[in-house]
Amino acid sequence: MAARNNADLYEAVFRSRGLEYVRTPAAFIAGGPPPPYYSHLTILSEGYPEEVKEYLRQLSSRFGGAIGYKDSFSELDLRDQGFDLLFEASWIYRPEGPAREQVGWERVTDARSLEQWEDAWKAAGSPTEERMFCASLLQAAEITILGKRTDAGSYAAGCIANVSESCIGMSNLFSLIDCDLVGDATGAVASVRPDLPIVGYASGGLLASACQAGYRTTGDLRIFAGQSARL
Repeated sequence: MAARNNADLYEAVFRSRGLEYVRTPAAFIAGGPPPPYYSHLTILSEGYPEEVKEYLRQLSSRFGGAIGYKDSFSELDLRDQGFDLLFEASWIYRPEGPAREQVGWERVTDARSLEQWEDAWKAAGSPTEERMFCASLLQAAEITILGKRTDAGSYAAGCIANVSESCIGMSNLFSLIDCDLVGDATGAVASVRPDLPIVGYASGGLLASACQAGYRTTGDLRIFAGQSARL
C-alpha cells in the first residue's frame, strides 16, 4: 500500500513537471532524467526481479550507467553491479482515526507560498538549485501541501499529503524549529482525510518519532544509485 502510494506521488510530481514515465505492475520507470531526490525506477511489487533488472538495463543504457532505484521490498541488492546503497528506511503505517489537532498549519494554495515553502524545505536539509515543486502541482486534486508559518511569515515546518485509493501518504517532512515534527505533521495530514490510514517511510530519529506517534513498521526499503551501473 505504501509503495503504491509513493508511486502515486511520483506520478503527480512527474505530471506537474511535464516528465514522461511508465508504470507497470512491477515498477514506476522514469522516461527521462528524474527530479532531484527521485529515482529512475521504483519497485512496486515483489516477485519481479528479472523484469526489474531488464528495466534497469534499459535505463543504464539510456543514461550511461548513472541511475538510481528504490528497492521497495529490500529484495534486489545490486551492489556487485555498480550500485551503492544510499540509505535504508522502513515503511510506516498508522490506522485511520483522530489525531492531535494542529494550530497554525495551513494548506499551501498559491505559487508564491509554494516558493516560500520550498525554500524552507531546502533550508531544512534538501538542498538543490533546481526548483522542485511547480505551481501546477497545486492543481492536483490528490496533493495537499501543508506548512506552518513563523510569526514573521516564513514557513517553519511542512509536509506533503497525497491521497491514494485506500490511504493517504505523508512525505517531505521538514522543520526549522524544535517541535514534534511527526506528531504535528500527522495531525495536519489526518485533517485532510481522517477516514484514511496514513503511510510513508522513515529512518533514524524520524522513525523513532513515528513509532511514538502511533505508527508501526510494515517492511523495509533501500535506495541505490550508481554512476557506472553494470547490468
